[in-house]
Amino acid sequence: MEPINWLEHLKGDPVPGLHFHGFLWGGQGALLESYKQQINRNPGRPEFMASELPPEAVRHRLLKPHQLAGTFTSAKEATDWMREQWDKQAPRVYHADPDNTREYHEVVLSHGRSTVWSWWHPEPGSMYKVHVTVVPCPYHWQDDAEPMPCPQPPGR
Repeated sequence: MEPINWLEHLKGDPVPGLHFHGFLWGGQGALLESYKQQINRNPGRPEFMASELPPEAVRHRLLKPHQLAGTFTSAKEATDWMREQWDKQAPRVYHADPDNTREYHEVVLSHGRSTVWSWWHPEPGSMYKVHVTVVPCPYHWQDDAEPMPCPQPPGR
């Protein structure tokens, strides 16, 4: 099967002046789907900051600087890091080309959008899920009054 050329399919122009923050989580995948965990996955309560679970809204990762795994100066650098996480914990069974998936995430990030590469490990149906997130910064979601805070500017 021919790899998809994501630049042809994802419309828009790259956003200049961005840097990128990477976050890594691995754990019981069912916790991400449980309504009982919403208090731990949404800001506004002390449980949110104490929880190791990834937030429901990807942009809220920026509110948890203690979970930051890396800061990157380019979308390529960030997606190379995402691919490294795949290589370290690749599932036994998969249907997508990881290089093409990395290219997809690079285009998404270069357009100023956050992205998540997630999979069950070591195989679909197992209990363990890997969640690799990269959020561009500065990041201003349309419903937020102000941009999300930067957890770590590049070079620090």
